[in-house]
Amino acid sequence: MRQYRAIELANIINAVFFSQKNDIQNVFIDEIVFDTRLPINKPSTAIFFALKGLQDGHLFIDDAYNKGIRNFCIKDKKYIKKYENANFFIVDNTLDALQNWAKYHRKQFNIPIVAITGSNGKTIVKEWLAISLANKFEVAKNPRSYNSQIGLPYSILQLESKHQIGIFEVGISQPHEMDKLADIIKPDTVIFTNIGPAHQQYFKNISEKIKEKLKLAINAKKLIVCSDYDQIIKEARSLSINLITWYKIYR
Repeated sequence: MRQYRAIELANIINAVFFSQKNDIQNVFIDEIVFDTRLPINKPSTAIFFALKGLQDGHLFIDDAYNKGIRNFCIKDKKYIKKYENANFFIVDNTLDALQNWAKYHRKQFNIPIVAITGSNGKTIVKEWLAISLANKFEVAKNPRSYNSQIGLPYSILQLESKHQIGIFEVGISQPHEMDKLADIIKPDTVIFTNIGPAHQQYFKNISEKIKEKLKLAINAKKLIVCSDYDQIIKEARSLSINLITWYKIYR
């Protein structure tokens, strides 16, 4: 990922920046960590985001510090004096900070972006497209299935100047989740793989879930959908978009 100066990042994510280093102009960040169980390539220039999931990420600051990380995006100021030679970005919401950073980063790239959504098949379509295009283009894509409120911004932040096209899967599980993700990725083309029962318990009906996923395509130029899914096509026709359908041949 691109290297950011700490002062620059603080402005982007609207953070109050505290540093125990004298030369803060030479504090650089080029790796994001939100799970200390995963490998950390460059701890000295990594930043740990204390995100709240099943557990509060602030509980793992110790672990991140012991693994060499010295940059932390946190909400609670009480940790500032506990760790020597460290830098802290204090924000109201660490997830919002990560997403705002990704939104800013995305705007720096004027390349085609393909977004893939749907109940199933997002990862395999993403990987197939990436492999198919890799002989001609430098392709950026999500690591593994990083397509969530955390995973997508993390993936977008891996965009570099060498990339010529981005192919990203985008996943949601509840209403209103697509609003932020669509605002971050701003795709040119959207592929809607299918619609099925996944996460249906959080939606009133299938139509509501389709509409939520279609938010990804509101400002896109093209939407690609299999013609087998009448409900998706019906809802998609309300968008001002070039709707491209394909069909299966059954033998």
